[in-house]
Amino acid sequence: MTDGAIGHTSHALSERVKELNCLYAVSELAAADIPLGKILQETTNNIPAGWQFPPITRARITVDGQEFVSKNFKTAPWKQSSDILARGQRVGSVEVYYLEERPAIDEGPFLREEREMINDIARHLGRVVERKRIEERLRRSESKHRTLLENLPQKIFFKDRRSVYVSCNENYARDVHIRSEEIAGKTDYDFHPQQLAEKYRADDKRIMDAGETEELEETYFRNGQERIVHTTKTPVRDTLGNIIGVIGIFWDVTDERRAQEALRESEKKYRKLFEDLNDAAFLGDAETGLILDVNRQTEKLLGMARDEIIGMHQPDIHPPGEREKYERRFREHVERGHAVDYDGEVIRKDGTIVPANISASALEIGGKHLILGLFRDITERKRASMLESFTESLLENAPVIAVSVDPQRRIQRFNRFAADLTGYTEEEVRGKLWTDVFVLPEDRKRVDNTIQQLLEGRRDKGSEHLIIAKDGRKILTRWCGSALYDDKGNAIGTIGVAIDITELRAKEEQLRRASKMEAIGRLAGGVAHDFNNYLAAIKGYASLLSRELPPAGPLHDDLAQIATAAEAAIALTRQLLTLGRKTDVNLRVIDLNSVVTETADSLGQMLGEHIQLCMRKTAVSANITADPGQVRQVIVNLAINARDAMLQGGRLTIETANVEIDAAGAEKHPGASPGTYVMLAVSDTGAGMDEETLQHVFEPFFTTKPEGEGAGMGLATVHGIVEQSGGHVTVHSQLGEGTTFAAYFPCTRAPEITPPLPGEETRPAGQTEGGSETILVVEDHDSVRSFLAKALNLSGYTVLEASRPTEALSLVEDRNKQIDLLISDVIMPEMNGPELAKQIKALLPEMLVLYVSGYPKDSIPDQRVRATELLAKPFSPEELCRRVRQMLDSSVKKD
Repeated sequence: MTDGAIGHTSHALSERVKELNCLYAVSELAAADIPLGKILQETTNNIPAGWQFPPITRARITVDGQEFVSKNFKTAPWKQSSDILARGQRVGSVEVYYLEERPAIDEGPFLREEREMINDIARHLGRVVERKRIEERLRRSESKHRTLLENLPQKIFFKDRRSVYVSCNENYARDVHIRSEEIAGKTDYDFHPQQLAEKYRADDKRIMDAGETEELEETYFRNGQERIVHTTKTPVRDTLGNIIGVIGIFWDVTDERRAQEALRESEKKYRKLFEDLNDAAFLGDAETGLILDVNRQTEKLLGMARDEIIGMHQPDIHPPGEREKYERRFREHVERGHAVDYDGEVIRKDGTIVPANISASALEIGGKHLILGLFRDITERKRASMLESFTESLLENAPVIAVSVDPQRRIQRFNRFAADLTGYTEEEVRGKLWTDVFVLPEDRKRVDNTIQQLLEGRRDKGSEHLIIAKDGRKILTRWCGSALYDDKGNAIGTIGVAIDITELRAKEEQLRRASKMEAIGRLAGGVAHDFNNYLAAIKGYASLLSRELPPAGPLHDDLAQIATAAEAAIALTRQLLTLGRKTDVNLRVIDLNSVVTETADSLGQMLGEHIQLCMRKTAVSANITADPGQVRQVIVNLAINARDAMLQGGRLTIETANVEIDAAGAEKHPGASPGTYVMLAVSDTGAGMDEETLQHVFEPFFTTKPEGEGAGMGLATVHGIVEQSGGHVTVHSQLGEGTTFAAYFPCTRAPEITPPLPGEETRPAGQTEGGSETILVVEDHDSVRSFLAKALNLSGYTVLEASRPTEALSLVEDRNKQIDLLISDVIMPEMNGPELAKQIKALLPEMLVLYVSGYPKDSIPDQRVRATELLAKPFSPEELCRRVRQMLDSSVKKD
């Protein structure tokens, strides 16, 4: 080894010696029984000597804000420090400074060993600070505890690891008849029976071995008397945590335990009573409002466990928005000290609000002011009360009759609707027999049997009977009832609920009649269609034949009779179509007064001299929208009906008037709507009609005349015409007092009368116009087709005939020449007229179309048939040729 190496090693050893000396000095100081401040100052003074450059090394130790510095201390940039920790908490630091910069050694100006040494010193000092603090606390604690021990009423002792007494307080010493300073070295065998001493020592050993505190109830002898003591024994540890003994504290609880046993018995009785209450109950602190105890019913009511409820404030069991109100009530109750009882609400854990009756009273237990609260769930009571109120309100205000009677049928309850309907007040009928006051004699037995069946518990299937109002009106009612029972299930009466079905039955009858009229109307319309086909042939051929016969010939009169019969049949057909609402109507604004005047002028001869005709016409506007011909028909039919009712003569009155019908009035007139009407009334002073006749008066084919003297269509036609015009008809009649029919037409506010429609003017009969055009006639009825072809041929037209649509299409396809006009029936086998016209016009676009039909325009569902293209059957040859010519000429004008 070279001299340099030896010198370096020697220097390093010298430095380690200084460090060890420094650490040794610090450890010696740490172990010395001297004040902490002196230890810290001496340690500060020794630190520079342990560093490699003592002359320029300075040190400072800071603990709990106090500084301890080395000689000539001052700070410098070259610093080394370490925190002092006591029980893991920083309490200060150790700092070492170099006053001059030194060459870097290792990773800085300080040696690694120096950095480790300052950490060691900080750890030593941390333990010293911790120990000194413990010693100080112990000193203070010992002084305080000694004073406390001597003044405590409890008995206190301290034993070592072998269960040998070390010390005790005076209370314990007096019990064992010794002075406290004489207890050291004694054992339990010196003071207690052997068996008890062994138990005490065994308890001590178990507690010290386990290292845990125990509380014991033990037998203890004092002055020869057996007592019960409560003992707490705790292991005692030294500063290193080693168990060095046990300390015991005990006190006599004999009297307390006896009192507790008595209290337990009392509490047991109280708890049983408390738990067996049917109501939810709680005990609350009167001062704080805290809930101290609850029973099982409270848990059930609130949906919470007992432990969840105890500790809550009394207002907290109420809904959030109401808690302030309940808190105020609680305070008032506490201040006044009297019992309260009221209905309120509580809230369950799930948020459900429960109505409850709440009662509370103040009481004092053991000097403590408490509140006993009782809560009763009144959900069912509220529901029953609400149901009762609802039922009461429903029965009182519902638009039904509600009546209750006792088993003797005496009226007990009579609701407002029943009073309004019958005109009786409840006070007038209460206590009277239901059957005597309201039921017709012929229905009383049946109604009485129904009530008896209800009392016997039988199910009511519903029944109908008339009741009599105070003013004598008979009201048809439909009833449903049930028995009423008391709490024991005994029937104490019945309750019946009924509706007034008088109007319902009337409307059902109206509907039945309307359905019947509609069915008859459909049948009549279908029959009229077939009639029109036959009448078209009869009327047409009669007209053609009359052209060929001399006017004065014997056959001419016969043809006139055929024509007259045909016209009568046509009129009857029109009535059938009117009945079925399948006739074409020429609606226009007309003055009803004018039509009445014009028609009345022609009634004289028809009525005869034995009947006086009177007229009363409204002075204000009587404009209506209707077909004038149909209105004349209404007047004539009603006049004929009146005439036939006055065989011995009488007075016929025709009257017009403006009438305003409101909603209430409209309900009295079947089929009417509220509004302004012009009334046409026809009254007679004839025989009148009974109720049965009035029920059928507007039915088709109904007549009171002998067989063969009337078809029964007149009044049915009136009914159809008025309803088709948007109005309605009423009839009032009594036997021996005459009859009044009133037709109500909606009033029209148009100031001017509609002029006749273009083309309505007719040419003189027999005047026809012909032509040379080609016409295709398609008609499945042979006689009608033959008549059409002959009439057109006689007028100069070239006519092609087809009995079926397919035959017509073949004719068109095979013919090269133009066809100017197609005359086609609307309803035919294979395809209808509009469809046939569509296919032919695809081949002949310039061809015109004229439809003929036994149905009026309004009854033809196909919208392609326009009114200007339709000629209704039956018609004369002149009407046919005139219409054909008009169509052909109108086409020429357009071209």
